[in-house]
Amino acid sequence: MVMTFQTSAPNDERPVAIVTAASRGIGAAIAHTLAHRGYRLALLARGDSVVELAHQLGGLAVQGSITEPESLHKLVETRHQRFGRIDAVVNNTDHAAVGSLLEIRDEGWIEALNLLVLSIVHMTRLVSPTTKGARRGGAIVNISSLAAQQPDPRFPLSSVLRGTLPAFSELFVPEYARYGMRMNTVLPGRIGQQSHENISAIPAGRAGEFREIAETVAFLLSTPAGYINGQTIIVDGGLQKGI
Repeated sequence: MVMTFQTSAPNDERPVAIVTAASRGIGAAIAHTLAHRGYRLALLARGDSVVELAHQLGGLAVQGSITEPESLHKLVETRHQRFGRIDAVVNNTDHAAVGSLLEIRDEGWIEALNLLVLSIVHMTRLVSPTTKGARRGGAIVNISSLAAQQPDPRFPLSSVLRGTLPAFSELFVPEYARYGMRMNTVLPGRIGQQSHENISAIPAGRAGEFREIAETVAFLLSTPAGYINGQTIIVDGGLQKGI
């Protein structure tokens, strides 16, 4: 399903952003923040709520899964038909299944690979020709997890597979930075509703808020962040210990 709730004049210069897994949580917070900053939005998620969110923010909604290349292609193509340009992409993903490291079946690893890694590879492949030819290039932010740098046995799939995203970014930048394209990775810590035990380990003494991740993403997409490229940004209230 494709729903469009935004009208744009042919000479509309407002930037355009794609946000995936945008129906709730971090993805929805990012969509709200970018809309507030004047972006025209193309949103992707599986549930009906992404249509409601697009209606609320005056954006475009595609119902589909980031694990399905055809859904990503529909999103990018619909965005092209509607806006004709793209300035920013936020590759947000759902959570992978949890379980004991060696008890997760091969099918679980393959599903997580499609969800956490290949969805981002596919999206980057789709949008790069457009952003590469744009006047100001384009910015991509991949939403990962603190588990990518501080593996957590409770989340083995995220710990192993999300750890590939900073490496993907490092490989992307040398080839595409010359065209004005940027890619950075955000690693959220413990965000949203958390147990007392989880919160007690955070030096900040509280869980992070969705809007704090969204504001970080908005900054990384902005012109003032134009010299930040290929970096991994941790937003965790001081949880990670290391230099």
